[in-house]
Amino acid sequence: MKEYTYEDPAGRSKIVLILLTCLAVLNLVAAYSSYLEYQLLDSIRGGMEISSEVADASDSRQGLIGITQTVLYLVTTVFFARWILRISRNAHSVAPLSQRYTPGWAIGYFFIPIVCLWRPYQALRDAYESFLDLSRDGKDNVIFPLWWFAWIVSNILGRLLLQSTMEAEELDEMMHASLITVGSDSFDIFLNIIAIFMVTMVTRSCISHHNNQQGEPMLSGG
Repeated sequence: MKEYTYEDPAGRSKIVLILLTCLAVLNLVAAYSSYLEYQLLDSIRGGMEISSEVADASDSRQGLIGITQTVLYLVTTVFFARWILRISRNAHSVAPLSQRYTPGWAIGYFFIPIVCLWRPYQALRDAYESFLDLSRDGKDNVIFPLWWFAWIVSNILGRLLLQSTMEAEELDEMMHASLITVGSDSFDIFLNIIAIFMVTMVTRSCISHHNNQQGEPMLSGG
């Protein structure tokens, strides 16, 4: 069995929290922009004449926001995975026998169909629980299931959005896609906020456990 040593997760956690905050703000901007696009399409359906400049400006704004969202999401995913890796390795250094999955698989399961619906959650939950002092902390924290529920719903909405956007040709279909975009971006804000709480909670538990272990007096042999 491979042995792991503790490494401070504070640096990686800080980067992830900054990225999640930026992503939440960008998703808010994106949701508002999609709402403006919906209003524009609704005006067109109502018979209002819209200049090509206004239409092009709306398309350019939506395109730029969409590209920025994709880039920021990918960057956040990379650093979030690095944070999970650090947390999982620390958990293996503390309680290797209680960890069902290796640090590599704690990330790898995100990319495997079907099992990605529960094993990444189990891996990170195992790591978190290994840091708990059961005399003071409780396992039943609502943040974890709420974060995972939000992550699954966000992925479902993302698939619906992709499908509706690709199939949208008529005006009503484009309006429907715009509404789904507003809903998806708005829900992602909720996911970002929950993820911020989750990362903060796990990181604090990890650091607190390490500090408590370091502060315990050494037992002398009798």
